[in-house]
Amino acid sequence: WVEAVVIRTFSQQALAEFAAAASRLHVINALTDEQHPCQAIADFVTLREHLGPLAGRTLAFVGDGNNIAASLAHAAAMLGVHFHVASPDGYQLPHQVVQQATGVARHGARLRLFTEPADAVAGADAVYTDTWTSMGQEAEADARRRVFAPYQVNDDLMALAKPGALFM
Repeated sequence: WVEAVVIRTFSQQALAEFAAAASRLHVINALTDEQHPCQAIADFVTLREHLGPLAGRTLAFVGDGNNIAASLAHAAAMLGVHFHVASPDGYQLPHQVVQQATGVARHGARLRLFTEPADAVAGADAVYTDTWTSMGQEAEADARRRVFAPYQVNDDLMALAKPGALFM
């Protein structure tokens, strides 16, 4: 009676185990600690609505190389969007995500990693950020506030993007 299941859970492992056990179902990842593909799809639909064709555009992400950044990296690569990520040391996109995104890149899409937000944002068509403390990281909130303070997206940083750049 059920053909698909949408799962929003903390653990990517739990999602993978469910999908393996329910191989006759379509399993949609609505959020895990490693990925957030539905969010990335919705955000790229919004970008398309405001910018038109996306291939060749540049999206800058400023902040933690978390589940959102990972899914944006994958989607950007497949859509031909250049993706710049600025993260502090120790908080970059996982190497596996970089390899996967690079492997599926189309239409000349490039993934570039930065430590300086200004370098990532320079000339971007849109600038994206996310919370500094994700679900399950509440005990790290104070330390993360200190580490990510220079990664705020504000008027000064947005001024480095293309005129009229979108803020996500």
